[in-house]
Amino acid sequence: MLRVRNTITIAADPQTVWAFFADVPRAPTWVPIMEYVAHAPPNGLYEGAEYTEVSRVSFQRFTTTWVVEEWTPYRRQAYSSVSRAMQSTLSIEFTEEPGSTLVQQTFRAAMMPAAPLVGRMLEYVFGGRVERGLRTSLRNAKALIEEEVRVQSGRIS
Repeated sequence: MLRVRNTITIAADPQTVWAFFADVPRAPTWVPIMEYVAHAPPNGLYEGAEYTEVSRVSFQRFTTTWVVEEWTPYRRQAYSSVSRAMQSTLSIEFTEEPGSTLVQQTFRAAMMPAAPLVGRMLEYVFGGRVERGLRTSLRNAKALIEEEVRVQSGRIS
């Protein structure tokens, strides 16, 4: 099983960081592989809600439906997805720190669950790419959130 954990500190309060990560239709602006969100609840996410994203990795396009497994405002978001190609979970935890929020993202995936040997090989081959992509996503989120905080506070760069 592939397991990737990334952590980043964002200079913003947990409510601001939470709102950014909860805005799934906006995710393609900071998640490099995500092309667009094909479906999301019109009034935002909640436990049990589903959303569908379309992503591209190299020349391959994937449509993935995620289910919100846990939705604890300002503390934790957890999602799961199951398809023929992959079973995966994503959790995002938010911890308030003085003047900032620590964000920890954990992604777990079993590729090709019907063919475990092939799946483990794919996890080995693509694991580094997945880790870099998730790390880039967090860095992009940090930059966008911190820029929004600067603009809202009048410290426009």
